[in-house]
Amino acid sequence: MIASAERSTRASSLSTPRTSGESGSGAQVVSERKPSSSFLKRAAEKVKKAAREHHEGVNAAYQTYYGMGQRVMPERA
Repeated sequence: MIASAERSTRASSLSTPRTSGESGSGAQVVSERKPSSSFLKRAAEKVKKAAREHHEGVNAAYQTYYGMGQRVMPERA
């Protein structure tokens, strides 16, 4: 039981990122990189394309299942 507690403590201390201000052997400097704007634009375009294709498919399925429907014209007096 104690060995498993030691193992989990060691594992968590190894996987926990350290900042440059912390001391100790094996300290790592973790830098956060922001995604480039071109990456974000490409990702947004892929999401937009997938959403458009999804909605076109849903609309096509609706038309196939329910048909085009009828246009209701108001009666003239």
